[in-house]
Amino acid sequence: MKKILFISMLLILCISNAAAQKTAEIKFDKQTYNFGKFSESNPVQKCTFNFTNVGDAPLVINQAMASCGCTVPSYTKAPIAPGGKGTVTVTYNGKGKFPGHFKKSITIKSNAKNENCALICRRHNGRSKINKKGALSSLFYYHYIIRIFITNLIHIKTNMQNLLRHIL
Repeated sequence: MKKILFISMLLILCISNAAAQKTAEIKFDKQTYNFGKFSESNPVQKCTFNFTNVGDAPLVINQAMASCGCTVPSYTKAPIAPGGKGTVTVTYNGKGKFPGHFKKSITIKSNAKNENCALICRRHNGRSKINKKGALSSLFYYHYIIRIFITNLIHIKTNMQNLLRHIL
């Protein structure tokens, strides 16, 4: 009887300790940015995403990854105290790229409760009609997106194989 009482008290203590742990939580002011129209002669564009740590533990961003090499994220490296603010600055370099619409994603990995979050940078100038050049650009864009998707699938397959090798 004493063992059962001791085990149940230990279980209650562990559960209450796990519930009392403090966690960070990241909240962005906006998660999408539209570059709109910009000149092809000035292809380097920047945008800034502001965020706040709305949790009750320090927030640490471990990594910011862009969906392609033409988009480079930089972020606040120091831990952000609860209630503190930080930034993620994204630089897009469209030199030599196809003009027209694009959509780039930036994945933020952190110690927050919502540990993975995505930011979107895009260019959409609001035109509803697509001319022949725009249609061709869209074709290349979709080809590019499919190529990225296939590359990511290959990386996932390789990572799963490596994981299985380590487990087995």
